[in-house]
Amino acid sequence: MTESGILSTTPVLGNALITLYRHCGSMVDAEATFEAMQRRDTISWNAMIAAWLDHGQAAQALHLYQALLRQPDVRPDDTTFASVLSGCCHHLSTGRSVHAALLAARGDVAADVFLSNSLVQMYARCGSVLEARAVFDAMRQRNTVSWNIIIWAYAAQGLGVEALCLLQRMDCERDVVTFINALSACGAGGAAQLEQGRRLHADMVARGLLAASVSATNAVLSMYAKCGDVDAAVEVFERCSCPDRVSWNGIMAAFAGSGHFREALQVMRQMEVEGVALDAAALSCGVAACSGLGGVGGLSQGRALHARIRSCGYEQLPAVGNALLHMYGKCGRIREARLVFDGMEARGVIAWNAMLGAYAQHGHASEALELFRGMSLEMEADEVTVSSVLHACCHAGMLERGCCCFGSMSADYGVAPTAEHLVMVVDLLSRVGKLQDAEELIAHAYQHQLVPGAPDDAVCWRALLGACRLQDSPERGVRAAEKLMALEPADSAAYVLLSTIYSRAGRLEEAASVRRRMDMRGVVKPAGWSAIEVNNKVHEFVSADSCPPELAATLEALAAEMQRAGYVADDPGHGDKERLGSYHSEKLAIAFGIRSTPAGTSLHIVKNLRVCADCHSATKYISRIVGRQIIVRDTYRFHTFDKGTCSCQDFW
Repeated sequence: MTESGILSTTPVLGNALITLYRHCGSMVDAEATFEAMQRRDTISWNAMIAAWLDHGQAAQALHLYQALLRQPDVRPDDTTFASVLSGCCHHLSTGRSVHAALLAARGDVAADVFLSNSLVQMYARCGSVLEARAVFDAMRQRNTVSWNIIIWAYAAQGLGVEALCLLQRMDCERDVVTFINALSACGAGGAAQLEQGRRLHADMVARGLLAASVSATNAVLSMYAKCGDVDAAVEVFERCSCPDRVSWNGIMAAFAGSGHFREALQVMRQMEVEGVALDAAALSCGVAACSGLGGVGGLSQGRALHARIRSCGYEQLPAVGNALLHMYGKCGRIREARLVFDGMEARGVIAWNAMLGAYAQHGHASEALELFRGMSLEMEADEVTVSSVLHACCHAGMLERGCCCFGSMSADYGVAPTAEHLVMVVDLLSRVGKLQDAEELIAHAYQHQLVPGAPDDAVCWRALLGACRLQDSPERGVRAAEKLMALEPADSAAYVLLSTIYSRAGRLEEAASVRRRMDMRGVVKPAGWSAIEVNNKVHEFVSADSCPPELAATLEALAAEMQRAGYVADDPGHGDKERLGSYHSEKLAIAFGIRSTPAGTSLHIVKNLRVCADCHSATKYISRIVGRQIIVRDTYRFHTFDKGTCSCQDFW
């Protein structure tokens, strides 16, 4: 046909061929046909633009649209504008120019539902909710699609309450997309929107939507997961007759997001039993679950998943790479995290923050600050970045640099200070002995609204209280503890720390009074446990008055050597419930690790409470005596014990 010249005189045939090649996926032939046409009408241009968009080539489609505007005898029509607007989802400025061209060509389009919906969707996909709403409000007639788009626009930006208000105003028949978008809005609102989500679920069941659409089922499952009702998510999943890959990934994410990491990994194994292929999303979620388990139970499984990710070719996907970075950081494997980071072809702010955070959490301050300098050359910092920099300064005792970073973060990085940033500075001031300055900073920050939140934020007072325990400042510790107990009366940490402060100061009656108040209020400290992984098996230990003979023998032998080296047991009284046991859980885990692994092997331990002062001191001695690196991850930070020292520099 090209040789006979038919295409040069008959645009109808050429248009049909472009559409044929478009549906067959042959863009080379579609483009060749378009170029061979000497006569092109608007349909020709529309067909080629649609072909590029169908194949994910928005840039080519927009380039072709610009070429169309330069044609002397062809003009874009409604189909052109609608197609081009759909390709502007990441090009807000281009979308605005197309909107202007549409108004110039058509005048007011408020009465045209089709074009108005296209405009609302374009602004929504570009993240400009206000512009989407302006077009929506100007529409003289709306259909279900109109309402679905604007509800989705708000939900996608995390504005769940506003999206649900629009749902209440909706004056058209709701369809399955309406419910899916509304459920997304409930998920954006979290636990506060759980009841609304349940009502939507009940309405969908009554309409028979779940039986007819697995997408609807997946939306319900996702809503319950994001609202924190994992049991309901599991029930929805189990009632789904034909779960697809999204369903499996959804229930796996529900478990991982709620802290049920082992259950998440069990779902992944079940997927393989059921013949459901693990895609990048599933593997990323599995890696995230391994992060939650940390160095105990998570590292070996995380490495196995990493090998699988590499074999599948997913390693360069940003979400996968970021998950691997977090996993190795949480498991205490900084070198492996850095290898992943260095191997990433494209690093976003999440990757930089993950690597920066890993260095900061493990006390590698110089490496963290060096990495931050490199990051500053490539992209802008965000609030997570600043938190990690402050954390690094805290570990290194860099008072001037940390305070300077906090004071100039708004001007230098456009980041408003938060309570998390404030607590880092409180930690930093406390570490160098400036407790009065730390207390005054907390009061000043909230008095002058330097940080958002309640007048007194518990996390700041908790940090100051912990510092008072280490710095022997009982009166200030009492003030901080009273503040914390008023804010969080059910939190056992304030009572335990205050009792310890009193005991160390020799004020035993006041320590006993704190414990009595704790009992009267029904506040119970969680039982202490520690876990260690040996030969791919996790072993958990709890504090006890007795232990297996072989572990007792190891601890007694260590105690004798420790005493000869100068160790003195820290015993301020009975402020810590775990002190009632002769064998603290982390000591049992360490003894087991020493007996069960070859000499020189590093030991990785996870503990559910803050490491007590006695165990911290003892572990320093043990690391030097046995010649091992001992990494303990407690609820506050990582402690890397090596050759008699700890990475936290005895401040935690």
